[in-house]
Amino acid sequence: MKTSFHRLTGQGLNSYKYRNIIRKRLHLKPVIPCIEVHLADHCNLNCKGCSHFSPFADRIFADIVQYTKDLKQLSRLASNIRKIRLLGGEPLLNPNITAFVFASRKYFPYSDIQIISNGILLPTMKEEFWQDCQRAKVTIEVNIAPPFFEKQQMWTTIVKSHGIRVRAFRKTEFIDFIDANGSSEEKENFKRCRKRFQLFPMLNEGKIYNCFIPATVHYFNNKYGADIPNAEYVHIHDPQISGWEIMRQIEASTRACKYCTGGWKSVPRFLWTQEEWTT
Repeated sequence: MKTSFHRLTGQGLNSYKYRNIIRKRLHLKPVIPCIEVHLADHCNLNCKGCSHFSPFADRIFADIVQYTKDLKQLSRLASNIRKIRLLGGEPLLNPNITAFVFASRKYFPYSDIQIISNGILLPTMKEEFWQDCQRAKVTIEVNIAPPFFEKQQMWTTIVKSHGIRVRAFRKTEFIDFIDANGSSEEKENFKRCRKRFQLFPMLNEGKIYNCFIPATVHYFNNKYGADIPNAEYVHIHDPQISGWEIMRQIEASTRACKYCTGGWKSVPRFLWTQEEWTT
């Protein structure tokens, strides 16, 4: 399930930046505020305007071997990742989901590990899943679409009954993030976006993107014949890379920022509906 952008603010960014300034002066490794990871690119909903383009994404699951390798490398470069958000698409579609949970907990024992789901598959999950989530101290965030509002109480009760923390949000609208014309000024757009939204870099096969758009926009490009840039990212296995260089790059704009409405003065929104993704 996608990030709940309608409820995000920039609160907390200044505090983590301040702490990292102190850490750098003390020659310590940085704390990365957040990393998002797609466990499945596809979804079991077909939301118009899906920010991660899941309605026409390939049926791809993340590779646990690659993910483990990536986390091991990040644990060498950073002292912690405050939040690790396992999402998609719909992450519960991944049959190996708890392997990602345990890998996350192994390499970052102090992280807030979150599974971001639309909730539909929660009643079908096996007891082993719930036991593993409890053991790894996972939080499950449920972003509920309008057809399932009446399921909220049942779904949250299921999660709580297994001793797992749960947060539930009703998702009534999407933000129309794509500006296919690339009409914005890159750096100014990025600056305004970061004031409005939290920092959510995305990890994918040894690369970290500064946000979800350049990480997933290849699906949009393929669908609509667009050419939104998606080749700017951090190679975390580069022998010359450092944790501080990762922080510098994920906190900087990329060419894809020109094609995002997140930095517009007025961000376009529309009510949720389930239909073909449209521009």
